[in-house]
Amino acid sequence: MNRLFGLCVAAVFAAVCSQPCWGDAIITLESHTGGTYDYDLAVTTQAIAIQNGQDIVLSGLAGVTSAAVSSSLASACAGLTVSSVASESVTLANEGGQCFFLGSYGTLELVSSVTTDGVVDFSIQTPGGFITGTTDGPVSSVPEPATWELLLACVSALCIRRPRQRVV
Repeated sequence: MNRLFGLCVAAVFAAVCSQPCWGDAIITLESHTGGTYDYDLAVTTQAIAIQNGQDIVLSGLAGVTSAAVSSSLASACAGLTVSSVASESVTLANEGGQCFFLGSYGTLELVSSVTTDGVVDFSIQTPGGFITGTTDGPVSSVPEPATWELLLACVSALCIRRPRQRVV
C-alpha cells in the first residue's frame, strides 16, 4: 500500500514538474496597416529569460520583406536584434547578455507584400525550453495541400459516377 501511494505521489509530482516553470509569454499582433504588422511581447505571471544565443522566431509567414526590433524592446534587451528575415519567417537573436522580461514590450515590426491575415506560429527559446504559440500575421492565400487533395478527390468521384452516354 505504501509503495502504491509513493508511486502515485511520484506520478503527480512528475506531471506537475513537467509543466514549464516560466511566465506566460505571448506574442500578439497589435496592429496591421497595409503590409505593416506590429507585434507585442507580453509576459504576464513570471519573468522569462532569454540568454545569449537564444531566439524568438515567427514562422508560417508569407511575403516578408523586412523586419525591425522596436525601441522599447531594444531598450529592454540591447542584444536582441533581427538576425534573419526570410519570406516565410523572422528570427530575433539575443547576441548580448541575458535579458529578463516581465510586462509588455513592443516586439517587432515587419513589412510584408501580403496583406491576407491568418494564423502564424511563434517560438521563444528560454533556458527552461521553448514557449510556443500562434498569433495572426501575413499568410499566403494559396490553399493548403489538403484542400487540393480534397478537391481532386471530389472531382474524381464526380467523373467516376457520371454515366457514359452512348452514341447510337
